[in-house]
Amino acid sequence: MTNREQEILILPKNNPMISQCELADALHITRSSVGVHITNLMKKATF
Repeated sequence: MTNREQEILILPKNNPMISQCELADALHITRSSVGVHITNLMKKATF
C-alpha cells in the first residue's frame, strides 16, 4: 500500500462523511486521483 493510499484511508477515519472532493482538497490532489487511489485500494482488498 502506498503512502497516498494510506492517507486516503486515514482521513475518513476522523471524518466518516468526507467526500471525494474534500479528500482531494485536503491532500492537494485532483478528485480523479482520489478515485484512482480508491480503485487501487479496492483491487488490493479483493482476494
